[in-house]
Amino acid sequence: LSSQNININEIIKIANGESFQQWTRQTRLFARYFLAHVRLPLDLPFSLLDVGCGNGAALSEIYAKNKCGELYGCDIDPQHIALAQYINPEIPRERFYVSGLDDIKNSYDFIYASNVLEHIVNWKECLAQLCTKANAVIVMVPYKEDLLEQTPSAVPYVDHVDSFDRKSLDYLM
Repeated sequence: LSSQNININEIIKIANGESFQQWTRQTRLFARYFLAHVRLPLDLPFSLLDVGCGNGAALSEIYAKNKCGELYGCDIDPQHIALAQYINPEIPRERFYVSGLDDIKNSYDFIYASNVLEHIVNWKECLAQLCTKANAVIVMVPYKEDLLEQTPSAVPYVDHVDSFDRKSLDYLM
């Protein structure tokens, strides 16, 4: 954590906060849905990258069911990566790294992108880039979200800039 200039006390404070707990519950719920609908190998090695991994809760959920997978997480926020490293000791720290979608290290068998594309203006280009880095890209996005009801955030990448409907979902297929 020190190499990222992030204070461990800040990380602990975030991890104990109510908004963090809600975020973790939602992330784990989406990961369980993913696991119920995507057949990851149970006894064969595979690699999976969680793009926009946030606190790493999805990877923790995936690891609980698929221990033979090499799981990785990337996020653009160094504080999220520090938090993921701190609260997910079962996953080696070096497998969490700071990266934008255009800087993803290596190639993977699977890329999991849950609640990421709606934050990106040029999501089609980003999706095309992800497809060059994996055999399979699994995307989860909000459906028919009313963007006008959002309260603008002080953090530019937090707000949703796109909503998905049947037409955009057809593109994703």
